[in-house]
Amino acid sequence: MPGVPDPAYTYSSLFFPSTSDFLQAQSLRLNPGDEIAINFLLISAPVVSIRGRVTNGMTGGPPPGAQVSAFWTPYMGGEGIPGQVSKQNGAFEIRGLAPGTYTLRASFIEDKLAFESEQTVEVGNEGAQNVQIAALPDFAASGHVTIAGAPKNPIARVMVEFAGEGMMTRVRASARSPEFKFDAQFRPERRYYARARNLPEDYYLKSVSISGHDLPPNNMVVSGTRGDLEVVISAAGAHIEGTLFDDKEEPTRGSILLVPDVPEPGPPDLYQRTSADSKGRFTLRGVHPGSYRMLAVESINLDGEINDPDFLRTIGNRGQALTVEEEGKYTVSLRLQTSDDR
Repeated sequence: MPGVPDPAYTYSSLFFPSTSDFLQAQSLRLNPGDEIAINFLLISAPVVSIRGRVTNGMTGGPPPGAQVSAFWTPYMGGEGIPGQVSKQNGAFEIRGLAPGTYTLRASFIEDKLAFESEQTVEVGNEGAQNVQIAALPDFAASGHVTIAGAPKNPIARVMVEFAGEGMMTRVRASARSPEFKFDAQFRPERRYYARARNLPEDYYLKSVSISGHDLPPNNMVVSGTRGDLEVVISAAGAHIEGTLFDDKEEPTRGSILLVPDVPEPGPPDLYQRTSADSKGRFTLRGVHPGSYRMLAVESINLDGEINDPDFLRTIGNRGQALTVEEEGKYTVSLRLQTSDDR
């Protein structure tokens, strides 16, 4: 509160097992009836502040009625820790913080446009000074879907989804035959992962370009305020079939997950998935060319498991490596990963 002095010391946010970084936190798996003891050691730290300035990223001028808040993690919603923002020059201060990593979010309305920005700041024992936040309005895209090659099956509609990072809302677009046009809005300078949903067999999202510039579907970043978005769908996806075995080398049921073999593979629920039948047989079609790891798990609640924040650390580099090419056909044998293997 204005006029109320900050305490000399406070405590940093702490996540299990003992980290103030949410991305390094680990989850706890509890079954019905389980009891587990968890201890946290809180260490006091000096109270610090974040000071800086928020501007209109298009004009460079001070914004009207801007709001700036700090959050422990980009995956946290709500109001956060609000700052005081000057209406004259956009200078802001967020007080009463412990040293650590914070996500700053700024927003305001100008000329009937909603401006927003988000950035991560490392705050030391002296606080953080001269933090500059340039907020921008949404990027408006006029989209079009092209079907490459000779279509094997007629397509009446293409559903394209762009998954952002942190708490960003997913952008979903529907393009209908024959024009296959759509409109979408994105946050500038933020990363999106693009995927086409519910395509016929063998089809996959081949490429994405904005105003003639090619962008990786798993690293789509836009800038400016408007552009033409071109999505190319191909019917030449790879075909993977195989058999799943248990630890006794017997065919078994299970869930198959195809994970892009890259440092940041993106939101887990965008990975390709399928199930092995009672004879252990499974098929994946319409696979985008690239390098993957194939992982077979016995979990019947795969949706909940892959959305666990600890999921990527749990699977590590396990699974079978596989590189696929366009129109490639592959036969693999997989071993079921049980809870004892993790």
